Amino acid sequence: MNILRCSAGAVINFNGVPLITTFNSSTLLTATVSNAAILSPGLFNVTVTQGNVTSSPQVFTVTAPQTLISISPNTAVAGASSFTLTVTGTNFLNSSVIVFNGSRLNTTFDSSTSLSATVPDSAIEFDGSFPVAVEQGGVTTSPQTFTVTPAPIIDSIDPQNSPVGGDSFTMTVKGMNFISGAVVKWGGLSLPATVIDPTTLTVSITTDKLNNIGQVSITVEQGGVSSNSVSFNVTAAPHIISISPSAKVAGGPTFTLTVNGSYFFLAQQ
Repeated sequence: MNILRCSAGAVINFNGVPLITTFNSSTLLTATVSNAAILSPGLFNVTVTQGNVTSSPQVFTVTAPQTLISISPNTAVAGASSFTLTVTGTNFLNSSVIVFNGSRLNTTFDSSTSLSATVPDSAIEFDGSFPVAVEQGGVTTSPQTFTVTPAPIIDSIDPQNSPVGGDSFTMTVKGMNFISGAVVKWGGLSLPATVIDPTTLTVSITTDKLNNIGQVSITVEQGGVSSNSVSFNVTAAPHIISISPSAKVAGGPTFTLTVNGSYFFLAQQ
């Protein structure tokens, strides 16, 4: 082995192998340790030899490489608030760092199998797929994928109105980007929804929701993010003022009956 001996004659030995050593001062030596020397985890002695005398050793620890098994959660909706990301794996250390889409996060060491960090809302402002990995000592694990889905959008609701005190019915909401777990907000009340596909969901509106005349704001919420709002109208019950004609002779011809009143609506298609 090619060994460069400094003027003081001191040579660093790593696991019994002398290294090309640089003499910096009487109190400092440096040497490059190749990656081939640390391919396997274990405890390795580091000594200094000068002439025929070798120092007592210091122990150099090569830890097992980290593995990343899972991340939780693994999805969010674009525009959502910051959240805590928990990663599970093996061989995590106090110095392990979660890396989200290339950005190192302030990481909490929970255990050798668990780390956590806050992902800021700025990191999930837009939809897309982002890698999550763990880095320690210049070595990075294989990544897991974190998915940011687009925010929900409502295009239409059917029906759009119902008379006060009307019967229960199923509302169909058409739009975009609906995912499992979405809820419909009836005013400020969350109602469980059935997602048919990314463009359609349904929700049951019970008669107790129709007790008051007026407009109700309808939104879809998922992952803490709300869609645009559309209005549902709870109208007054239909009222008849007059009918014309109001009488006919039995057996007479077919005729047109005209009803005058208020709060009549065309059926929705």
